[in-house]
Amino acid sequence: MWDISGEQQAVLTGHIDQVNSASFSPDGQYIVTASNDGTARVWDISGKQLTVLKGHSNGILSASFSQDSQNIVTASFDNTARLWNIRDKQLTQLVGHSNGISSASFSRKPKT
Repeated sequence: MWDISGEQQAVLTGHIDQVNSASFSPDGQYIVTASNDGTARVWDISGKQLTVLKGHSNGILSASFSQDSQNIVTASFDNTARLWNIRDKQLTQLVGHSNGISSASFSRKPKT
């Protein structure tokens, strides 16, 4: 992880295969990474790993935070998307796709 000037701030170490995506939470406090090792990992902004999201049976292509930074959606080669809370509890599994899912995200609440 680098700051805007290009200075390295932290190295996120833990995945054992290729990392496919990394996203900051909307509140700027967390980072989620998604990997071909079948896990997503949540980190604080100092680079400390907070939790590992396990449950997919194949690589995860993307992971995104909800607007309140409390939930994460993951999309996987295993033909499922999963919804998690930030503390690693799987809330639901979305099934029915016949191929891997390349991306998933939360909708944004319209401004009033």
